[in-house]
Amino acid sequence: MEELAASIGSNMGRNANSQQTTTQDVRRCENVPSQARPQYWEVSYDFRGQENHVQMTAPPGPTVTVNERGEPRR
Repeated sequence: MEELAASIGSNMGRNANSQQTTTQDVRRCENVPSQARPQYWEVSYDFRGQENHVQMTAPPGPTVTVNERGEPRR
């Protein structure tokens, strides 16, 4: 294995002008235990024809309670 690595390493510099190197950020998938809870829920809702968004620390359920201006009550 060391001979192969040395061979590849010695050939890398020969064609340095004709090769392009690119980098890319990669995010790996991870396993999450099934009992894990999200840190927050991103919720969208419609109030009097206007779409609103809120982050909630507890599951929102089927409805979101809002005040007279459409702001979520906490």
